[in-house]
Amino acid sequence: PQGESLFDVYERVADVANMIRFSYKRAAISTYIIVAHANVLRCFMMAWCNQPYETVITQPIPGNSEIVKIH
Repeated sequence: PQGESLFDVYERVADVANMIRFSYKRAAISTYIIVAHANVLRCFMMAWCNQPYETVITQPIPGNSEIVKIH
């Protein structure tokens, strides 16, 4: 109730997504593994895929140890 909102998390995660995107374009590495809590993963997908907030909040929350593949 008094924690971060999904938008607060997004503001932090978007910076990391941009750093990974920059290194992704420059490196020969084409696969990254992100291990994080569900809301961090949702925010990462929003930043990485340029999805609107409304789309992300309607997505199912990943379960414990669930693998989410982002293209």
